[in-house]
Amino acid sequence: MADVAFLLLTFFLVATTMGDDRGIARLLSPVQQSIDKAKPIEVKRRNVLQIFIDGSDRTLVDERPVAIDELAWVIENFIRGDGPERETEQIELLGPYDVSRGVISLRSDSRASYDAYIAVQNALTRAFGQLRNELATRKFSRRFTELDHARRDAVRRAIPMRISESEPK
Repeated sequence: MADVAFLLLTFFLVATTMGDDRGIARLLSPVQQSIDKAKPIEVKRRNVLQIFIDGSDRTLVDERPVAIDELAWVIENFIRGDGPERETEQIELLGPYDVSRGVISLRSDSRASYDAYIAVQNALTRAFGQLRNELATRKFSRRFTELDHARRDAVRRAIPMRISESEPK
């Protein structure tokens, strides 16, 4: 009986595949050597879109409630629109391009659920993905994911994902 149990255990261990968990793809800033030496970055208020997840999982954008289904649209309009300042940069393969200086500030209450946080992260990813797809289609007649490495880098420089996350309070 022990041999049969051992064979079944071995069979299930060999036949089972492990799930491939994926995290949230974000580029983190390099580690600072000293917090004391760090200079605060000055960002004008008009260049910041504040997103807050409160303790009851409501999403507030600039202190106004926004449904999670509409959040990606709000982010897209902020980056695409007249709100944040723009600076013309010479980007290889695109030429001169007006790059938005918009920053998304994300903060959550410590009582907010993980599901609400992930829903906001998904909306951020969807919004920037949509903006990058639009630019890639307009300039290169292909979706962003279908571009080669050099063209992807050019689109990323034109539409940078500037997200500032602060610790939950």
